[in-house]
Amino acid sequence: MRRMSKVQQRMIFLMGGAVILVALGILGLLGPVKNVFGAAAQPLAGGLSGIGSRLAGGWDVVTSAGSLASENQQLRSEVASLKQQVAQNVELKSQNDELRKQLGVGSVRADALIAAEVIGYQPDNYRQFITIGRGSRDGVKKGMAVVSQGSLVGTIQDVSATTSKVFLIIDPNFRVTALDQTAPNRPTGTIHGQIGSGLIMDRIAQNENVQPGDTIVTSGTGSEIPKGLIIGKVQTVDKRDNGVFQTAQVTSDVVFNRLEVVYVVSRP
Repeated sequence: MRRMSKVQQRMIFLMGGAVILVALGILGLLGPVKNVFGAAAQPLAGGLSGIGSRLAGGWDVVTSAGSLASENQQLRSEVASLKQQVAQNVELKSQNDELRKQLGVGSVRADALIAAEVIGYQPDNYRQFITIGRGSRDGVKKGMAVVSQGSLVGTIQDVSATTSKVFLIIDPNFRVTALDQTAPNRPTGTIHGQIGSGLIMDRIAQNENVQPGDTIVTSGTGSEIPKGLIIGKVQTVDKRDNGVFQTAQVTSDVVFNRLEVVYVVSRP
C-alpha cells in the first residue's frame, strides 16, 4: 500500500476540521468557542481603542494650540491698529481745534486759509525763518501773511514748487504797520522784532493813550497783509517827556519754536 503525500495529508486534515466545525454548529456547540476567541481578543481591541483615543486627544491639543497662537496674533494686530487710530484721531482733533481758532481771524474767510506743516526752523542771531511744506503749486505766493492760533506769524519770503520760507515777525528786520485796537483813537505804529525782547511797536504818537493789555493788530496798509490780524498785547509802554513818539513792548501768543501747523492767508 502506497503512503500518502504530505499534500494529501493536509487536505484530509483540513476536510476533517471542516466536518468537525459543521458538526459543532449543528449541535449548537460553536457559541462557546466563539466566546473564548472573543474574550481573548477583547483586551487587544480595548488597548488599540485607547491608543486611538489618546492620539486623537493629542491632535486636538495641537490643533487648539495652533488656533490660540493665530488668534493671539490677530488680537495683537487689532490692538496695534486701534492704537494707530487713536493717535490719528488725537492729531485730527488738534488740527481741527487749530482751524477753529483761525476762522475768526480778522476779516479772513475760512476758504482763504491754506494749511501748511512746518518742516524746518532756522533761528539765529540775525534772521528768523521757518520752512513750510506748501509752495507755488498750492497757491502760495511771496508776501502772503502766515498765521497760527489766530495771530500773525510772518510773511512768505521765498517760494518753490513744494515748499516756502516764512519770514517771522520776531525778526529784527521784519516790519508791519499796526494799530492799537483798544485805545480810543486806535493809534498806529510800526511793529518789528527785537532780539531778546520779543516785539516792539514804535512811532506811536506821543499824545496817544496806549496802555498795557491793549490788543495790537495789523492795520492793512503798506503791505499785502490783511487788516485785523492779531499781533499781540501791549506789555509795557515807554513814553518819554521830550520825545515825539512813544514805544510799546508787545508780546505774541505764538510760541515760534514750537510751531507744527500754520495757515497761509491766500486772500483777505
